[in-house]
Amino acid sequence: MRSLTRDQFLKIVGLTSGAFDAQQRAGHVALAFGTPIPATPGRYFDLDLVAMAIALGLTPTLGRQAATTIVLGFFNQWISAVGHADADATQNYFFAMGLVVRNNDERHPREIWVTNGT
Repeated sequence: MRSLTRDQFLKIVGLTSGAFDAQQRAGHVALAFGTPIPATPGRYFDLDLVAMAIALGLTPTLGRQAATTIVLGFFNQWISAVGHADADATQNYFFAMGLVVRNNDERHPREIWVTNGT
């Protein structure tokens, strides 16, 4: 893991300090290890960038709240894929998720399935 300052983090994510703070207050920030705040104030990890990228990528389809919840709740899956990819650059790894509706019946609850692998 590589460490980033808040300014570096915000520049890469493409948010102003005020916009990021507003998203954090609204509960729309997902960082690595399933947390919405950094372990040390003002210090971020490169994995936090991955978390934000996944959340921002899911937001147009699922909305901010659902995207944030998924990234926070399934961090073990996407972080595993990132760790393996970082350790072995010769192998392709994936992180995948899907929404499952059982028996094509809307009365049954929907489930989100998440996995990673080669």
